[in-house]
Amino acid sequence: MAVDSPEQPDLRPDVLEDQVAGAMERARTRAGLTVEAMVRRLRPALRMPPVPPGKGVRQNWYDWRQNPRSLPAVALVAAAKLAGLPIDSLLSDTQVSPGHQASRLESLERQVADLTRRLEQREQQDQTVTATRPTQDTVDSLERTIGELEGELYGVGRLIGRSWDDSVERDESDGRAEILRQRIGTLEARLVMVAGMVGATAGGYPSAPQSADVDDAEFKTWLADVVAILQRQLPSVLEGAQTLISTPKRERQASEGG
Repeated sequence: MAVDSPEQPDLRPDVLEDQVAGAMERARTRAGLTVEAMVRRLRPALRMPPVPPGKGVRQNWYDWRQNPRSLPAVALVAAAKLAGLPIDSLLSDTQVSPGHQASRLESLERQVADLTRRLEQREQQDQTVTATRPTQDTVDSLERTIGELEGELYGVGRLIGRSWDDSVERDESDGRAEILRQRIGTLEARLVMVAGMVGATAGGYPSAPQSADVDDAEFKTWLADVVAILQRQLPSVLEGAQTLISTPKRERQASEGG
C-alpha cells in the first residue's frame, strides 16, 4: 500500500477550516480590534451592504468562525492587511516566523527612535508658554502643539497595537474653545489608557474652565497648563512603549546566549 509523503500537505476539510478560523482570530488580535470593529472593517471588502451605526454586526464574525468555508479568499487577504502580516504567517500555528518577527521589531524600534527624535526636537524649540497672560499667537502655537501631540500619541498607540478612528468630524459651530476642550479631553483619555498598557504614569490634568471664549485669560492659562503636562508625560509613555515592544527581542537574545 502506498504511503503518503511526510511533506504532502494535509488537505482535510476540517484541518483547513480550523486553519482559516484560527488565522482570522489571529488577525483580529494582531490588529487590536474588537469583534464588532473587525467585522465593520471587513464588510466593505466583502461587498456586504452597509449597516446603520447602531446595529451590531458581530454575529457575522461568529458565523464565519463556525462555518469558515463560507469565507471568501478576499476576507483572508483583507484580514492579513489589517494585521500587517503575510497570509502564510496567519495560517501557521507559530503566527510569525523568527525572521519576520525580528524584522518587525526592528521596524518598530526605528519608529520609536523617530518619535523620540521628534519629541526631543520639540522640547529644544524655543516655545516658552507664558501662563499668566498668553497671547493669541501663543494660543495658535498651543493648537499646533496639540496637533503634534495627537500625531505622536497615535504613533505610540500603533506601536503597541492600539489604533483609534480619527475620522470624527467636529462641529465648527461649537466654537474654537469647545473644539479645543474636546481635543484635549481625547488626548488625556488616550494618554492615560496607553500609560496603563505600558506601565507609565499619566493623569492629574486640571479641569477645563466653562468659558466659551479662547480669548478668556482663564481658558488660555488652562490650555497652556494642560498642554505642558501632556508634553511632560508623553516621553515616559513613549519609553514604556519602547520597553514593551523590545521585551520579546531581549528574551530571544537571552535564550540564545544561554
